[in-house]
Parts: sequence; structure tokens; C-alpha cells
Amino acid sequence: MAIDKTKPGFSDEEIAEATHNLIASIRRGGDDEIPFWHELPEDAWQKEDSFRQIELLRQNSELTAEDEHETWRVARLAAGWKYGTVRNEEKKVSPLLVPWKDLPFVYRARSMAGFRVIRVMLGTD
Repeated sequence: MAIDKTKPGFSDEEIAEATHNLIASIRRGGDDEIPFWHELPEDAWQKEDSFRQIELLRQNSELTAEDEHETWRVARLAAGWKYGTVRNEEKKVSPLLVPWKDLPFVYRARSMAGFRVIRVMLGTD
């Protein structure tokens, strides 16, 4: 089901910031903290990912966090990323390059929470 882009509501920037900050808050105190939206450089990959997820859900409101993870995983592998136990952006290594069912629960839960925020702010949930 496509989403009507003319429907008034939140801007993509507001949706992206809210979703990213939710995920950043969940990750605080863990071993994989990320900066909040206002702390990110303008060209940060996290911002690109946030806008990409919004567009994916705008095009297909039935998309699941599992679907998006698989799309992300395939794209990363195609870009030369490899699985490893410790994330290293310079070496293109990530512990999240596994199928959805093999992700630790905390990663699945935060992905699902992020998708829920996007859906609510787009007005599809």
C-alpha cells in the first residue's frame, strides 16, 4: 500500500530525527552507542539510513523490519562488508551481517521500534 505524500504531517527530517534518537537512546550505555541526531555530521551514514527507511515505508507500508534488515544486509555484503564480531567501519566489518533470525533480540527489538515510530509519524499505524 503506497502512502499519500500530500497528507499533512511530519517532515521526513522530523521523522528521521525522532527515529534515530529513539535508537540512540536505546543504545546508550551499551557497547555500540551512537551519537544523537544533532551530534551527527550532515553527511553521516546514519542520516542516509534513516531517510532510506522512511522512503521504503512510504513506498510499501507493509514492509517489516525483517525485510529491511535483509535488504540492508545484502547491500552491505555487495559493497564489500564482511561479518565480524566487532564493528569496524574502516575495515567494513559488522556483527549485524547475519540473517534476521540470528540477530540478538535487542537488535531486532530496536529495529521493530524504529519502524513503528516511522509508521506512526507517517500516519500508517
